[in-house]
Amino acid sequence: DASISGNNTGDQTLPTDFVSAASGGTFGGGLIVEGLTIGEGNNSQTGNTAIGIDALDSITSSNHNTAIGQEAGKALTDGASNTALGAYALLAGTDNAENVAVGKGAMWLTTSTADRCVAVGKDALSNVTSGSTNIGIGYKAGDNITTGGGNITIGSSQDAVSGTVSDQLNIGGTVYGNLSTNKIGINKTVPTTTLDVNGTATATAFAGPLTGNVTGNADTVTTNANLTGGVTSVGNATTIADQAINEAKLQVSNAP
Repeated sequence: DASISGNNTGDQTLPTDFVSAASGGTFGGGLIVEGLTIGEGNNSQTGNTAIGIDALDSITSSNHNTAIGQEAGKALTDGASNTALGAYALLAGTDNAENVAVGKGAMWLTTSTADRCVAVGKDALSNVTSGSTNIGIGYKAGDNITTGGGNITIGSSQDAVSGTVSDQLNIGGTVYGNLSTNKIGINKTVPTTTLDVNGTATATAFAGPLTGNVTGNADTVTTNANLTGGVTSVGNATTIADQAINEAKLQVSNAP
């Protein structure tokens, strides 16, 4: 069988018989080319893929991990089914499972109890410790999350409202949510109603009780609209149906 022994410097041309043997046979261990390791990681655990200096360097018993990049998944010992793509991605975790970390430093400080997270972007979810099932998409997305779980952060440098609270939503620093109570906020970091808008909302129609200040041209206010408080009609409120106003003070002005 053809083989290469000793230390070689510079570019090397493999002999023809070595190339022929390699294409039809197998290698018993990983390859190191210009310091780049290609193989199954430490201990050659079946089902793992490691490409990069010190990638999957500590694996002892787990399978089905993929690590591509310098020190990607370096500290994993018995964590299974992880995907780490990028230098230092999922660097510190030991027995984490079923995480996806894509980008330099994605989930790089994650410790052993964070599982089933998705981090896409440089340093995304980089400080997660025990928080599982978090999603961070974007440069440094969710990098303030530590113990909180089930959070979704999307956008460059977008964080969860709190790093220790679970089930938070932040999309682009505009749309927030409490995923455990199904409440969504627009420019409202902690929504208290199903849809909580901090600002002016415009729509072609509204259904159900209205609270707060409502402005604009209302052609028709239907029966049982449950208007409470002061109601002022200026200009184009052409019809207010029977029983539409409940304990409200109605003021009508025809001023232009």
